[in-house]
Amino acid sequence: MSCGLTSVGTLQASYHTSELIMSRFEGTEMYAPNFDMRSHQASHYGQAGTDLFGHYKKQVRWWMSQFAYLLDALKKRPDGGGTMRDTALVVLCSEVSDGNTHSHHDMPFILGGRANGRLSTGRALTYDNVRHSGLLTSIAHAMGQNVSFGQDSPGPLNGLLS
Repeated sequence: MSCGLTSVGTLQASYHTSELIMSRFEGTEMYAPNFDMRSHQASHYGQAGTDLFGHYKKQVRWWMSQFAYLLDALKKRPDGGGTMRDTALVVLCSEVSDGNTHSHHDMPFILGGRANGRLSTGRALTYDNVRHSGLLTSIAHAMGQNVSFGQDSPGPLNGLLS
């Protein structure tokens, strides 16, 4: 991206029923040699306060630290008159809002970067009962593409873009 070969990239860490053994990530708080705690297993954590819930929280903290690492790396790379973080839009998401219940209600998405000033930043927004196709439509509009996603797309989300 910094050399101009492409302006869009995708990084998928795993898939929805991941058997990724996160307890083997040496140097992390999750590390437990000779103990297999898979990502999918921890996402079905049961009740808050259980051992599985503790493993789940450790995994979420690790994923968030990796997201922060990426945004920090983008901030350190020059791009035009600013940095790659100024020109980028990075989306962090999962395919469910709660792995324990397989819920899709109240889906959390985190956006990082400024999308060349097209994104108003530093806010937490809530769009009750709106499909995430509106977020995808907003991202496309931020990239200069006047498209929408899905039959029931609400169009771009109000207040998300500058």
